[in-house]
Amino acid sequence: MSENWFFVNEFHVFEDYLSVSEVGCKDIRKGQMDLINEIGEGNYLAAVKAKYDYMTSCLLGSEGIGVMLDKTPRNILFHEYIEKIYGDQGFVYLVRNPFSIASSMLDTWCGGKWYIDEFSIDFVFGLEALLDGWDRYRDQKNYKFLKYEDLVSSPAKEISALADFLDVEVAGVTRDAMLPDIGGALGDKTGVSKYKGFSVDSVSACDEFCSSYVRYCWAIRYYKSNRKFFDTFGYPKPVNGRVSFDYIVRTISDCFDLCVYRFSKLINFNLIGMSARGHGKLR
Repeated sequence: MSENWFFVNEFHVFEDYLSVSEVGCKDIRKGQMDLINEIGEGNYLAAVKAKYDYMTSCLLGSEGIGVMLDKTPRNILFHEYIEKIYGDQGFVYLVRNPFSIASSMLDTWCGGKWYIDEFSIDFVFGLEALLDGWDRYRDQKNYKFLKYEDLVSSPAKEISALADFLDVEVAGVTRDAMLPDIGGALGDKTGVSKYKGFSVDSVSACDEFCSSYVRYCWAIRYYKSNRKFFDTFGYPKPVNGRVSFDYIVRTISDCFDLCVYRFSKLINFNLIGMSARGHGKLR
């Protein structure tokens, strides 16, 4: 499967990444913290590891042939705890230009609409966690930081180096190598129908990101707020797109999308609050 979100579910208790939910994330966190305080953090982490190891053995089969690669992006939010239980394993931090990521996520999950607020947790806390990992582990032997742009530009070279780092064998890799469809409900919905091989076209998404004044304003603010990240990994300052009829239309469209998104979230929040109060009255 593409993304299992296992650690996000198990480790959200340690961080304050809460979502609006009728289930009651805050109450779940309180209950889990009571359990952790009772049995100790070490025992809780050991239980999570045992559960994950069992799940991995089921996926790999009884013979244990293969390598488990967990590529859930939001694992970065909890990397500290994953590293506590798998500190002797190989960790790969895949770094990509945030504007390319934003372009990809908006196209994949939002149909190109300007719903950037939907991914605030990734662009704020995710980036902070990535820099935290860089500061902590960049000089340690079992950690590797790999730029996405280098991977797609020189796939054979980078995957060979990655295989050596992880001590695994891989077949010859070329730019036209077919990627298997690993299924799953999450992950990039465009899948192998779009990404049939390694393509440098995805790198240019960064250059095309500022296709409206709304997007440029967001990009330049984001760049200034996260200058350390951009300087550390060598990503350039965003450049405003060429003003044209399409640029003006996209700017108007993005303004409309932003208003619709925030209004819908406000309505949804109020409806959830009313629903929760209704359940309270029933009790």
